[in-house]
Amino acid sequence: MSYFMGDSGQQRGPFAVGELLGAGMRPDTLVWKESMPNWQRADSIPELRELLRLPAGPPPLQGGVPGGNPISASGGSSSPQRIPVAIVAILLGALGIHKFMLGLNKAGAIMLISSLVTFGAGLAIFSIVGLIEGIIYLSKSDQEFHQIYVVGKKEWF
Repeated sequence: MSYFMGDSGQQRGPFAVGELLGAGMRPDTLVWKESMPNWQRADSIPELRELLRLPAGPPPLQGGVPGGNPISASGGSSSPQRIPVAIVAILLGALGIHKFMLGLNKAGAIMLISSLVTFGAGLAIFSIVGLIEGIIYLSKSDQEFHQIYVVGKKEWF
């Protein structure tokens, strides 16, 4: 069965279940399929919860709004934004600040301490790492960035 996704004010799809993650589905993404009366959060649907590898449990209280606009029902997000993280990575990459912004404290600490302790050698190396990571972040869509670096906690490249 195919699902549609509500994404940045647009309806996208249909997607086969196996395509949803690659299309940027997150736990809070609103989805709909033909047998559903209303749009619902992906993490409230058992089939998609399994795909997202979420523990079983009741759906969150802020689930899909019956009969409402699926896009406006998604609400705001406190997760890091792709563009500011990419800019910080490019400009201050050697200090690992972008890693701290993503909640990757271990990787951020490695970059910061290595840059300071090696008297410039680490600074040069991690400046290049930051530049590359910033460019990679900019090359991703917001959904890909969120899935890979915020949800997946990918630390390097």
